[in-house]
Amino acid sequence: MSEAKRGISEQVHHHDRQRLRAVLGDARQGFTLRERQRFDAAFELGKRYNAIIREVKGGRSAFEGRVIEILDEYGHRTETFDVAKWKLPKGVEQVDTTVRSNPKYRSIPQKSLIHYLSAIQALAEFAGEDIENSLISFLKAARMWKDEPLPDSAEDNWDAISRLHHMLTAVCQGVAVQTGMMDVFRRLYSMPLTWRYLEQRLQLGTTSNFARDFSPVDRSPLFDINIDETFPFPSVPLLRIPLAWGDLAVGIEEGRACIAAEPGAARRDGIFMRREARIIQYRDIHLTIAPLNDREVGPVLMSRGLVGLRIPSSSPHVSMVFGTLHWLDTLAVQQEVLHDGGWRRIKLEFDPDQDRLDHQIAGPGDDYSWECDPVEYPGVLNSGGDYVVYYRMSVDHLHHWLIGDHALDGEGAICPWSPFDGEPWTERPGLVLPPTGNLWEDAFHDADGKALPLLSPVRTNAFNVEAALHKGRIHKALLNQAAALRRQAVHLVEQRRIEAIAAQERLMASWKSAQHPQSLGETQDQGTRNDTE
Repeated sequence: MSEAKRGISEQVHHHDRQRLRAVLGDARQGFTLRERQRFDAAFELGKRYNAIIREVKGGRSAFEGRVIEILDEYGHRTETFDVAKWKLPKGVEQVDTTVRSNPKYRSIPQKSLIHYLSAIQALAEFAGEDIENSLISFLKAARMWKDEPLPDSAEDNWDAISRLHHMLTAVCQGVAVQTGMMDVFRRLYSMPLTWRYLEQRLQLGTTSNFARDFSPVDRSPLFDINIDETFPFPSVPLLRIPLAWGDLAVGIEEGRACIAAEPGAARRDGIFMRREARIIQYRDIHLTIAPLNDREVGPVLMSRGLVGLRIPSSSPHVSMVFGTLHWLDTLAVQQEVLHDGGWRRIKLEFDPDQDRLDHQIAGPGDDYSWECDPVEYPGVLNSGGDYVVYYRMSVDHLHHWLIGDHALDGEGAICPWSPFDGEPWTERPGLVLPPTGNLWEDAFHDADGKALPLLSPVRTNAFNVEAALHKGRIHKALLNQAAALRRQAVHLVEQRRIEAIAAQERLMASWKSAQHPQSLGETQDQGTRNDTE
């Protein structure tokens, strides 16, 4: 296949996958079918079911059981699934007015799209067919597939995201070369180190607490890793997606003396007051510089939890909470938020049996265990709020995260690089804060006042990220992170060498006797004289 034809084929595949994800997203949210669609879906499901069910080990019972499992993975828990209520019987050869008006058929086709898609997925699994292709062909046969591209799936959007992918790759590789990151990673990985996540600080110890392989993505994506076992890869956030939110009361330290310039700093105690606030549990997606294998360093996407806090009485903006990854974190030593003039300590003290966030993302998963990689591994969940995941950055991933809306019941995703919604994030050392600005002209125009030549569609997070690349903000933030890690590495390597040499010298000195023993000759002469006497 020529390069041109391969490019067209890949674009069509991108379009189909993006449209399918959009349909699945609507289905998870409870999308229901109109009458004509219900009959078409029931007819197509019946044809496919009848064609394969005799070959399914366990028959109808096994099939219905698998559908129930898939529905549960999609967040639609149910105890039963009766396939007879979701398909037309064998005798129906086509769907026409006679069939739709027949009373004995009118009660059969159900409305829920996610049930139909789950049944088709189960059939594809039993038949050993590609699940995505099976779902797409079902939607086309049931006349629920739009042949025209969705507005966010136009060819120029895919071209823009492809170019953005090239730029993000180049900035990561450039920073890695500038700071010698591969050498830094190798040196640190071979040392007995502990990574203190909250302080963003490495500490020499007796053994290494870094989990698993040198590269987080070489052989397979690194999904289940506790935040305390992660390697300190330089990273900057790209997008924060709401997983859940609700309005609860929190404790905020009041008074001028209890304000600090940065979190964790010493300050006087204040008085905690209860304030109504909106708690938002985010999935925080980072652009990360990490080893792709044992030879190359490049861009990797990392996702972790993050808590946002909006206090309606003081500000419409969301401030990110320092010191915790999940709103029900019971192990956090100190939680702080940038509020009313500086960093203030807060108390997120909730009862998991009584307090809850009323607005939850549709399944699979929830605000505690969310999908590790919805693009390549849909339905695979992480182990909890204090776990992070790593996966390779692809064009598909960037399109999924930066073009999509991701709003949850009116609470939208936040891009830290937006001049309007951008918020600082707390990454030490140095508390790198991206200059978000307040004016459109500052963010999207060059030094001469000319509009930046951006390919990404406006009103998308891709547009904000591309602008931040042109303005040098992402490069500066990544470079600061990488340079800080290198400084720590240089210090630790030298500290370890000095301490090791000192210990060796002490050990070797302990092997030397405090005084020389008598010579063997003196001992022998003295013994001879005694014998003679």
